[in-house]
Amino acid sequence: MSASAQPPAPRSPANRRRVLAAIALLAAAVAAYHNSLHGAFVFDDIDSLLENPTLRSWWPPWSPFIPPHSSTDGGLTVSGRPVLNASFALNFAISGTDPWSYHLGNLLIHAAAGLVLFGLARRTFGLILARRGQPGAPADFLGFATALLWTVHPLQTESVTYVVQRAESLCGLFYLLTLYATSRSAEPGAGRRWPLVAVAACTLGMATKEVMVSAPLLALFYDRTFLADSFRSAWRQRWRLHLALFGPWVVLALLVASGGGNRGGSIGVGVEVSWWGYLLTQPVALLRYLALGCWPAPLVFEYGRFLVGRWTGVAPQALLLLGVVVAGAWGFVRRSPFGFAVAWGAAVLAPTTLVPGTTQLIVEHRVYLAAAPALAIGVFGLFAICGRRVWLPALIAGAAFIALTVDRNRDYASPVALWGDTVAKRPANLIARVQFGNALLAANRPAEALAQFEAMRQLDPDSAAAHSGLGTALLALQRPADAVAPLETAARLQPDLAVAHLNLGLALQRTGRPAEALVRLATAVRVQPEFAPAREAYAALLLQSGRPAEAQAQWERLVTDSPATHPLRIKLGDLLLQTNQPAAAAVHYERVLRDEPGHVLVHANLGSALALLQRFDEAFRHFETALRLQPGSAGVHNAYADALLRAGRNAPALDHASEALRLQPGFVEAHCNVGNALSQMGRAAEAIRAYTTALALRPDYAPAQQNLARLRGTP
Repeated sequence: MSASAQPPAPRSPANRRRVLAAIALLAAAVAAYHNSLHGAFVFDDIDSLLENPTLRSWWPPWSPFIPPHSSTDGGLTVSGRPVLNASFALNFAISGTDPWSYHLGNLLIHAAAGLVLFGLARRTFGLILARRGQPGAPADFLGFATALLWTVHPLQTESVTYVVQRAESLCGLFYLLTLYATSRSAEPGAGRRWPLVAVAACTLGMATKEVMVSAPLLALFYDRTFLADSFRSAWRQRWRLHLALFGPWVVLALLVASGGGNRGGSIGVGVEVSWWGYLLTQPVALLRYLALGCWPAPLVFEYGRFLVGRWTGVAPQALLLLGVVVAGAWGFVRRSPFGFAVAWGAAVLAPTTLVPGTTQLIVEHRVYLAAAPALAIGVFGLFAICGRRVWLPALIAGAAFIALTVDRNRDYASPVALWGDTVAKRPANLIARVQFGNALLAANRPAEALAQFEAMRQLDPDSAAAHSGLGTALLALQRPADAVAPLETAARLQPDLAVAHLNLGLALQRTGRPAEALVRLATAVRVQPEFAPAREAYAALLLQSGRPAEAQAQWERLVTDSPATHPLRIKLGDLLLQTNQPAAAAVHYERVLRDEPGHVLVHANLGSALALLQRFDEAFRHFETALRLQPGSAGVHNAYADALLRAGRNAPALDHASEALRLQPGFVEAHCNVGNALSQMGRAAEAIRAYTTALALRPDYAPAQQNLARLRGTP
């Protein structure tokens, strides 16, 4: 047998064990997150995903890589993060606004990150044990245990189950891959493959989230701690790799600058929270993260704001953290694994610890990457105590973590469940209260929402959001007169709160004060021009007030601005049709049908517009399509009868109008069309009976009055 025909060498037992470990990790990830696939979109998912127009098309191909920069509340989660935004665009192409594919994508990303951590951890434990003279120790199992506990830890749910926090998990995958590829690049004969993987992962990570900024430094620290004898040696041996890893900082700098350097005013020195005030809260936050890593309960989705008045209020926590930092620094100088682990945690948490944010002082998803070195220390500590029996406590902990993660995922099943859980754990959190109230309103539970907003008002009587929510709940309870006062208070406390002006306008309209309602709706549109519900309500009231030209201008602006344009296009088309602009209406209907060819009412309305334009053959094709899609629609049959009458085809018009009446006997317009067809066919007596029936149902129906008078020869 020739050398080229030799069978492949059998896979070594070690490689088989690693493959089985990788399969077990994937199975554990699926077991922990299988019920996350049914989770809803919540909180920042709405702005960044459902209302993000850049996700909706891959043409031109670069459009998903140009995310929107900001929202009304500051930067969006996807702002300045093109790789993250493009990953969501892939999900939109798969499932549109159905969340299942987004959750599946998050699960796959997290599972991949767990596999990369397994590879990095087992190699690193192997280097540590070899240095300690224990080359036969179970480095593979220690790596597996670390990756298992990290993958299924309940603290990771916010980065996996909360869809938009793919920012953290995807960046984490690229961060871990950068370190893993750096480790592999030191192997004899590694060539260019692993350095290229490291640089590519680092670049993609910089375009995913800003926390990647520390990856080039940590890769150098890893090289110096585990692969070389010193920084000088690491640089001398792999200077091309490390120099290339610093190159993506340019990409990150450009992306940060594109958002104004402060992510739309949501982070940075000079935002609403002072740097010193923010810094004082971080010892509390960091110790909270450490405690949750050891005992993952209670997990809180939104911690809200809290203030530390003086540094003495956090002195014990600060001293404890200082001790950890000093010990880590000493270990780092001595090239100890503990020193590197502390450096890893510091590198990952430093950006969010040192740079203030507007509202989020404690955020659990920030611990996504920092949990890895902490868990590695814990696993190694268990190994020091239990020896090779470390597998037993590690697997018990893994099973417990899976159960807790499955339970935590249930809180993400709906906004009501998530915010209800948050309020139960942080009852003084005003952000959670208002979000819980809004979620209850969206779930058509206004009485419960009213209780939340009332509790919020008790906590903060000067909260515009509390008064606005209270008025909105009263409006939903059909108590518009009671809603006016709290909504007026909200608008006074916060004049730029568009939702308060909108709901105040609706309350005034329902209490018979349309002129005042128009003023409030106009104010809502002025203070927040992109707020589609306010502009839509304003357009509707303008039309109702006999100002169709102004209403049309508002609808046109809505269609131009809104990413979800089809429902708005239909309403604009209907308005144009009502105001005798069939050509303009047809343009909008045709645009909708290009994307939604099965929309029955749009086919019927387009048929009506085309009939007004004397394009009867095209009109009839659209009516036939509508009836093929929905043969039992009385409205479509009657509209078809209208078009047929306009074309002088009286007999088929009579058939369709009669069918409309069979389907809906009290259909006034159809009775009138039966009369019209009979009148055109010379059957005046029958036509008179049809008009009389129509007027019995609606005495003020003008077309029937006029046609009946004409047949009877009365003026």
